[in-house]
Amino acid sequence: MISTDLCNLAARQTVFASPIFMCYNVLGQHFGCLYGQEDLYRSIWNCTQDEIEVKTHLGEEYFAIAQTLSQMGKTIPILYSDILAESPVLKAIEYMKRFGFSRADLSSLYDVDIRTFSYPRDIVTMLPNGHTYIDSEMSGFALQTDVMSMQGEVSVSPIGQGGRILCWDEYVLMGQMFCLNDGFCPVRSNSFLLTEDTKKIEVPNTVIFEDYGFGGLRGIGVDDHMDRSTNRLIDKKGKCHLITDSCVFSGYQFPFVSPRFTPKETIAEYQRICDQNEVIFHPAPPTIVPMAIGFHQFQDGTVIMTSGDDELSWLVADIIGSENLFLTPIPIIHTPVWCKAGIRCLIGELPEWMFNKSR
Repeated sequence: MISTDLCNLAARQTVFASPIFMCYNVLGQHFGCLYGQEDLYRSIWNCTQDEIEVKTHLGEEYFAIAQTLSQMGKTIPILYSDILAESPVLKAIEYMKRFGFSRADLSSLYDVDIRTFSYPRDIVTMLPNGHTYIDSEMSGFALQTDVMSMQGEVSVSPIGQGGRILCWDEYVLMGQMFCLNDGFCPVRSNSFLLTEDTKKIEVPNTVIFEDYGFGGLRGIGVDDHMDRSTNRLIDKKGKCHLITDSCVFSGYQFPFVSPRFTPKETIAEYQRICDQNEVIFHPAPPTIVPMAIGFHQFQDGTVIMTSGDDELSWLVADIIGSENLFLTPIPIIHTPVWCKAGIRCLIGELPEWMFNKSR
């Protein structure tokens, strides 16, 4: 249990994902992607089903991201827990110490899926106003008692999965629905409250294709993680820009019924909503690298992004300046397909009071 009596609740630490894929079975996960991108994802999925080869690809991509972070001067701490001791993950983290990376000890999270440490974006969401939302699906959260003692500053909510929202200044952008169990059981997102000083902007959820395999359910679902298809950038003048993959469908109906709205109709609705809220909207050309739009922008305006999608990277560079864009040395293509994660999922901000200590 961590005492927060003397902590600044708004203080935050940017962290990098633990390479947990090295010790869990990535081949057991179901297949999922944006509706309309099945061929792109399957072309990578079908290249190999050998676990060693897949993990080798994932390791190469993880270290490519780490190399780019190092070039940016962002040797941010890597999430670590004592449940990872004596594992290949610990050896990888120790190796990365040579390049300036350290460990962020999050051993307080003892009763959660071990894969949580690979997705720091979805542990908590910290809004610019300092309010913290802890993902409500982390039912075994060890800091539960502390959280309850910080009412008004910390909330337990589905908004805690940071992939569900994009935020800047006092604004929070989210889909109209959240999926608390899976993509086939959506609920209205407006039932989850934000702080009074926050302005919520809702856009139609995009649609995903889900295939659970082995006789499981296969069909269309609601995508409640916006960063698969949409991301926001802040330019040098402080203006907010929204970029959305122009291939997206929206208007979920039922698992076996085609979406109601075409990409053209979806983009038009996003444009209308952005215009109403003085957000500069950019429909991006259909991405050719899975989840390429899931880049991460740091507080200083710099962006880390996968290579391999030239048109998208040109658009990003045009908004933030080419000197602020850093591309990975190899395209990040296997991580989105096998781990359902883009770069943005692997980098997150956590409140400093969550950590036992950083090493």
